[in-house]
Amino acid sequence: MLTPELEKRVRHILHGLQSGKIKLNHAVRLLGAEIESSTVAAVMGIVPPEVYDATKKLAEAMPRTNAEWDKWQDLSLRCAEYDPKASIDLIEQQCRDSERQTRRAIEVLRDFFSAHER
Repeated sequence: MLTPELEKRVRHILHGLQSGKIKLNHAVRLLGAEIESSTVAAVMGIVPPEVYDATKKLAEAMPRTNAEWDKWQDLSLRCAEYDPKASIDLIEQQCRDSERQTRRAIEVLRDFFSAHER
């Protein structure tokens, strides 16, 4: 279901893409943070075809097995700049949380794409 808040966030991401403030890959990664089993159909229903296709391509390319996911690291997050006061434990927890969310989103997207071929 697309709540007004979720729709606002998704449209903000898409506006950033259309205005050139962010690139396609960045938009796809940001949209992934908004994907859950209850929102995937609504989110993918409002994205333009190029975003849909790029999201599908990403979902197909991501790890599939536990062993592959264990090796995968979110480099964009691990290379981010952090507040110098942030503890190593906090940074590591944020990385683990992000990696779990990414895996959940990718698995939901794969299920969606297998059920909704365009």
